[in-house]
Order: sequence, then structure tokens, then C-alpha cells
Amino acid sequence: MSTALNLSAPAPVDREFYGRARDLRRRVEREDAKFIPTINSLIAPIDARLRRYPARKLRPEMLAQLIQSWRCMDCRDFCLDLDTRLERTRCALVERRVTAGRTQFLEADWDGEEPDLALTEISLSITRNRFNLRSQILCTFSMHAVARRLQRAQDGSDAALLHDMNVAASIDHSTQSGGGFKVVTDEEGGGWRGRVVRMSSNNGEPLPVLAIRTWMPS
Repeated sequence: MSTALNLSAPAPVDREFYGRARDLRRRVEREDAKFIPTINSLIAPIDARLRRYPARKLRPEMLAQLIQSWRCMDCRDFCLDLDTRLERTRCALVERRVTAGRTQFLEADWDGEEPDLALTEISLSITRNRFNLRSQILCTFSMHAVARRLQRAQDGSDAALLHDMNVAASIDHSTQSGGGFKVVTDEEGGGWRGRVVRMSSNNGEPLPVLAIRTWMPS
């Protein structure tokens, strides 16, 4: 669920939890370094096949092998959801995972960039003799927000944190503009606080993204 609110000043976070947040981001970075080359290696045969025989449809067996290989890749620690569909010469694959990066905001009062974690959706679609691979950031989490969540939530485990990140990324923020944003993640009313901002995308177009800035217990 989500409600509009005014953000209050963040309370201090113990150094221990900032350390845990930075350690989590380092682990995500290490998985990113494996995931991207793995995806490229899985797609390479598809790309080569379509370049060699552009008028021919891909075989169902080739698509089935692609899906199976994607499901069985070893970099799964930060994969939160994977949905696949296969129908003859068509397949679709959508994965939601935590990635590490540096966010650059385009807001007039929020210039610059900062290290963060993001929930990113990677989608691959193959239809007959065409394929399309793209990624989209759904939600970003500042290091302060991650540290606050680890310190103040009832369950401070990594698994609970990743679950709550997925909850935030599932919120429809397309109709929100300006003001604050709250995503409730526990029975006591605790949850993420942030706002929808414009962020630069890979193609240079402004992208509205829910930027989580902190976590509060109620």
C-alpha cells in the first residue's frame, strides 16, 4: 500500500549498519560482475543464429535451452523473481533483481550522484526471428535507507530486506508527482519513505523512478 506524506528528518544510524549496507552493496556488485557476462554468453548463440539466418524462425528446442540455462545460472543470490513463457517459436523472460549502481538525479534541488542499490527488471522477448533485451530500473534505495531498514525493522535479515525492497518496486507510482511517498512493509506500519524523481536513463530520456531515501518504524 502507499500513501502521501511529508518526509521527516532522518535519525542517526549506527556505524555497524552502514557497514552492513556497504557490505551488501559489495556482494551485489560481485554478482553483477558475473550476471552481465553470463547473460551475454546465453544470448550470443541466439544473436549469431539470427544474423546467419535472418529469415528463419528459431527452433523451439533452442529457446527451451535458453530458458533452462537462464534458470540454472549460478548468480541467483539477488534474483527476486523470474517469470518465463515459451510457446513454439516465441519466448518471454522477465527477471527482477537487485543491482548496484550510482544514481544521477535530474531534479533541480537534488543534483549530483550517489552509490545505491536498485531493483531492476531485465526482460528478454524473442518472437520468430527477432529478439529484444532491455532493462528498466523500478526503484532505487540509498545506502542510508538500507542501513536504517537493517537497524530498525523487526526482522533485520538480508532475506527480509530483499523482500521489502521487492514490495517497494511493486508499487504503482506512475500517478504520483511531487511530495513524499510511503511504502508500508510490516504489520506495525513501518516502511520505506521516498519520492518519485526523474533519473537519467541509458538512452538519455528522463525516467520517473521511486527513490527510497529512508526507512521508518511507523
